[in-house]
Amino acid sequence: FNAQDKEKCLNAFYIHVTASAPCDAGLWPFLIDQKTKKYDVNAYLNAVSKQFNRKPDIFHFYWWSYRENDARNGEYSDQDYKTLIGSRRKFRSLINKLQKQNMLVSLYTIWDRYDRDTEFCKQHGDKYKRIRPDGTTESNANTIWTGVSGAVRRDYAAFALNRLVKN
Repeated sequence: FNAQDKEKCLNAFYIHVTASAPCDAGLWPFLIDQKTKKYDVNAYLNAVSKQFNRKPDIFHFYWWSYRENDARNGEYSDQDYKTLIGSRRKFRSLINKLQKQNMLVSLYTIWDRYDRDTEFCKQHGDKYKRIRPDGTTESNANTIWTGVSGAVRRDYAAFALNRLVKN
């Protein structure tokens, strides 16, 4: 948050992506054990550092907000911290340990969609779903795709991102 114009971010060379969701298996190594929710930052960083003979400049959590077989989009809250690592406190502690290794930490978020179990969907339903030129819509059983140009969606994204930063 607010790091994009800082020298460390501008000069970053090595961005490491960690697997988080079960569907990430095989794409990247897991930092957090899926069953026990435990992690060893030093052992993990020693292993991934061998790729470039250095620690990452930025540590990125991709697809960290998920349900059993799918991403969870457009909200980011206690449900996500619990699924990923057990609690918000544990996730905050992990991020702190990574930052103490002199790394920036980033979390993947996406705002062109929201899931049906989010607060935004409870408030607005599929009112903001994207409609293609042929009249078809983009949605499935879990997710509603939307644009990000509307004020209501943009304002909610700003609200949810600020809450994420505070958490």
